[in-house]
Amino acid sequence: MPFVVSEAASAALSIITTTDCRADYLDRLVEGVDRIAADIPGPVELLVVDDRKLWASASSARLPKVHHIALVPLWYPQFRGQAAALAYGARRSKGAAILTIDPDMYPCCPDILRFWEQFSAGHSLIHGVRPVRPEADRTRRWGSRVANSLFRVLAGVHIRDIGSPMSLCSRGLFQRTQSLQKGVHPRLYLYIRYRSVLLQLPLSGAPDDSRASTYTLTGLCRQMLLLVLGTLRVRLSLLFG
Repeated sequence: MPFVVSEAASAALSIITTTDCRADYLDRLVEGVDRIAADIPGPVELLVVDDRKLWASASSARLPKVHHIALVPLWYPQFRGQAAALAYGARRSKGAAILTIDPDMYPCCPDILRFWEQFSAGHSLIHGVRPVRPEADRTRRWGSRVANSLFRVLAGVHIRDIGSPMSLCSRGLFQRTQSLQKGVHPRLYLYIRYRSVLLQLPLSGAPDDSRASTYTLTGLCRQMLLLVLGTLRVRLSLLFG
């Protein structure tokens, strides 16, 4: 019988993801999380935020049946983008630890257990580092190197794979981002403000690259600009906040 988190209960682990145009990615992620949840001592919830507006409402979401987790579809009418969707899901979560992951990262579900082990050992901020794939698109590899270098210079944080969508923070750390001024990216804030406790964990799995790459030079330049602006906003908020 599926475990259902009540309004008054708290989960051990909250996992936040978003919808994907390829429904099989999300289905595989849900099934993968459901399988590994049995090995986590405590309730696990998976919150799916429809940032792509693929559902008419939360009640109309078609998701796989689960047996070991509470599956929570979340929907709102506005289009806010993925970062805002993940933040919305985190605010609605109940876990002692909050983990974000993209649907195409479903091969990394076993790594969630490694994140949980590190959290249980006392690490409150964990960043997943995807394996280097020599066969990946050249534009993507170039963009990743530039983004990592920019963040290292502007933020003063030596991090590999800043673009990785898989990360975990404690509820206590996440709550400290709730008073941030508008426009300050919560994850960038945490990585810069709490760099001394940031653990980088290499992932054993890799994203599913079976679909055609959507990366373009224009898109990557836009992401670089957003990263630079986001990092500068965090630095200014720490200086004058």
